[in-house]
Amino acid sequence: MGWLGLWEKAYSAKEVSFLLKITEPKKVLCIHDLSGVGRCSLAVILPVLSVMGIQPVALPTVVLSTHTGGFGTPARLDGCAYGEAALEHYRELGLSFDCIYTGYLGGEEQAALAEKAFDLWPSAYKVVDPVMGDNGKAYATVTPAFIDRMRQLCRRAFGASLAPNRLVGCGIEEAPEADWGGVKAKYGLPDQYVLYLGRITPSKTTRVIPDFLRYKKEHGGEIKLVMVGGTELDIERSDSPDIIFTGYVSDEDKSAIIRHATVMVNPSRMESLSLLMLEAMQNRVPLLVNGRSRVMKDHCKSSGAAFWYDSSRDFRNKLHRLISDPELRRTMSEKGPAYVREHYDWSVIIPKLRTLIESL
Repeated sequence: MGWLGLWEKAYSAKEVSFLLKITEPKKVLCIHDLSGVGRCSLAVILPVLSVMGIQPVALPTVVLSTHTGGFGTPARLDGCAYGEAALEHYRELGLSFDCIYTGYLGGEEQAALAEKAFDLWPSAYKVVDPVMGDNGKAYATVTPAFIDRMRQLCRRAFGASLAPNRLVGCGIEEAPEADWGGVKAKYGLPDQYVLYLGRITPSKTTRVIPDFLRYKKEHGGEIKLVMVGGTELDIERSDSPDIIFTGYVSDEDKSAIIRHATVMVNPSRMESLSLLMLEAMQNRVPLLVNGRSRVMKDHCKSSGAAFWYDSSRDFRNKLHRLISDPELRRTMSEKGPAYVREHYDWSVIIPKLRTLIESL
């Protein structure tokens, strides 16, 4: 006799149904895109929610061969017709959802898909992540009519005003480091180098290579620029021996490369937090960042662990100060870990998050 049979001997059918219901995991309907290559959207959401003990139900709005950050133009399969049929099937099955979580919606039809889910399960919590662009630019599918539709979707999720909210931040952890000797030999890294880490795209790196090469022409020296990350297909790589491209690296190799950098640069002006900047501070690496990013400029002012620059000349001058003055680098590097601990340690973040959750 199975366990269900034993239950039926001890409880009535109605009681068994109730007991099964209270042990069922919470279900979240995830209306997001699915990228074949790239750790984002459904590829990340499904395992994270599963590990949390939640049952995610995937409803792909679009299937992409890659994510949109540096792999050219991905192959695309619209999921709107599938989504309509899937919602009807879930309704016929009598499924219920505790939460409906929307992400990238490729147009008004897909926004209508999310609205239909809201209508079918009105008691579910609604979470809307209005993914509408990358690197400060709207996607081609974002039209004025679509923006209005997204506003309506947000109003349905949040009501007349937003739910209680506050700036919580993000916890930073130290990643394990690979053997430095092996990493250094693997990528041909010098003893001293300026590090750029991230996607190598026109919006992020257009000026950093020519500015660094001009610095080398003015000041000489053995230092090189190490570029770590994937390169967009239309980016022309420099053939200068002073520039080293590593391509993608493992998390362990990345940690070692950060910790042994002389200076780290972030030339992007479109940063919402810059986790890499915080990782560098945590690892006592001084930074030089684009002053057009208000977030990174604020990090510089608050921490004392980084410089910002406002022009190509300012970049070269401040890079020279950092490279030529070991005592300056040491003083700045000592301030980084304390800043990260004070503002981004999990012991700081978790109480903020708990307070926010308890206020809902």
